[in-house]
Amino acid sequence: MTLPASAAPWPQAAKTFPAGPTLVIAGVAVGALLVALYLAGFAFLVLIKADPRAATLLTLPRYAHYYGEREDIRRRLWVSAGVGVALTLAPGVALLLPKRRSLHGDARFATRREIARAGLLGDDGIILGRLGRRCLMLPGQQGVALAAPPRAGKGTGVVIPNALNWPGSLVCVDIKKENWTITAGFRAQAGQAVYLFDPFAEDRRTARWNPLSYVSDTLALRVNGLQRIADMFYPEAPGVDPFWIASARTLFLGIALYVFETPSLPKTIGEILRLGMASGDEGFAQHWKRLIEGRRAGKFPLSPECVRALCDVIDLAPVTASSIRKTFTSRLDLWLNPILDWATAENDFDLRELRAKPMSIYVGVNPDDLHRLRPVLSLFFQQAIGLQTRTLPEHDPKLKLQVLMLLDECAALGRIPILAESLSYLPGYNVRVALVIHTAAQLREIYGANAAETMLKSLGARIVFAAKDYADAKEISDELGTTTVTVRSISQPLSSPFNGRRHKARSVTISEQRRPLLLPQEVQALGGNDAIVFYEGLPPIRCKKLRYFKDTRFRARLRPAPQCAAPNRPSVP
Repeated sequence: MTLPASAAPWPQAAKTFPAGPTLVIAGVAVGALLVALYLAGFAFLVLIKADPRAATLLTLPRYAHYYGEREDIRRRLWVSAGVGVALTLAPGVALLLPKRRSLHGDARFATRREIARAGLLGDDGIILGRLGRRCLMLPGQQGVALAAPPRAGKGTGVVIPNALNWPGSLVCVDIKKENWTITAGFRAQAGQAVYLFDPFAEDRRTARWNPLSYVSDTLALRVNGLQRIADMFYPEAPGVDPFWIASARTLFLGIALYVFETPSLPKTIGEILRLGMASGDEGFAQHWKRLIEGRRAGKFPLSPECVRALCDVIDLAPVTASSIRKTFTSRLDLWLNPILDWATAENDFDLRELRAKPMSIYVGVNPDDLHRLRPVLSLFFQQAIGLQTRTLPEHDPKLKLQVLMLLDECAALGRIPILAESLSYLPGYNVRVALVIHTAAQLREIYGANAAETMLKSLGARIVFAAKDYADAKEISDELGTTTVTVRSISQPLSSPFNGRRHKARSVTISEQRRPLLLPQEVQALGGNDAIVFYEGLPPIRCKKLRYFKDTRFRARLRPAPQCAAPNRPSVP
């Protein structure tokens, strides 16, 4: 907005100098003058070979008054005054001079004072390790990455301690279901609703999750939600013609919309698969054309979006439509398993309530099912994270809790697009992520070098344990940086073979050389108890690993896990 020329100007504050800094400057100047006078008197008494301990603030003025006419005294007075002024100004000048930079760097580990000043020794946050008896905690809203080889203590040192300590809601990947066994009892006793989502549980002792229940009833938003799910099931792959992937997504959208627009059908992924495989004697295309025409002639015609998506496939040549259909069903064949179909048919928890109600969800998977369950797990975490980014906490007072996504064996989940895209802004939604991987190279393999680097830089801290592979150890060593060391070498000449005389002279050479803070082999030899934490704004921190079973604070919280199965659930067909 531009003010008219006639408008009154903004009121100007009177230009005054604050009294505080002025008094400080005056006090420093007076103090410096007094120090200079005393030092000058001290130096003068030394020059005339008198006792310097007799020096006072008035020594120099008195000698100047009584003996200033003598040339030798006057000369000594000027020299003493110069010495006094120089000695007084020397500390200030030294502070103003730029610090000499080491030739090869000054890498070092952070001191305890620096760590405390950074707020890493508080009582709240994500547990990173141990410093003496104190837990090293990451405060605030940022996440953490842990890179360590198998059997290095990731679970006992980071995953389980955080599950026993985190006060907010928790979503935890639980490959062997030991996190549930060890920590769920305490979290339930602390007042949290605890759930074990084990989609292949043969005894059906699992909480259930239906991804379609989070799709809106509004048509426009429904299409958007279903397309998100289709993108997860049918991601673009290098070397695959995008036509088949895009067509499979379209077919998924069409059949899913048909399910939503048919009240008698269950809204489940399993039902979408069954409808996609149904055709009868008339063939796939004719089967769907008959259904579309039947609905058009009845009271509840299908939406134009549903019809267009279905016709985009069934109007193609039969061979092409059959190939698209096979691509469509091949990514959903997990739902041929009645156990998974049942586990994803209803909801026992609501992912939208994670920031509003304290709850803990453990995603339990047997190791031998991990690879084939990747599509299910990727979709679960895509929804669990995506649903938290719909509303900022400041816009809804009910969203008062922080959520910790504890992604143990993160690489085994496969690519989760929203994870790579949202790590930088998730802290603003009170969602904190703990990525547990074997090496940074593992993350680069799944997400690509640039995306993996961005993900790690978006996190507030990174923990590394002793590396087994030399290449990983070299990468950590390079990140720790280099320091400058002084090397003293002595050379002793040998006696001459011609005259038999012995040369006693020797030379000493002192040089500055470069040395990594930790050599790669030293990173490999960190041992089973040490860890290194990289935290923004601090030198690297060398700390100890936590062992929950050796720490009385965590042992006191161990409780039996609750039963996760409700009564009267049907047995496996």
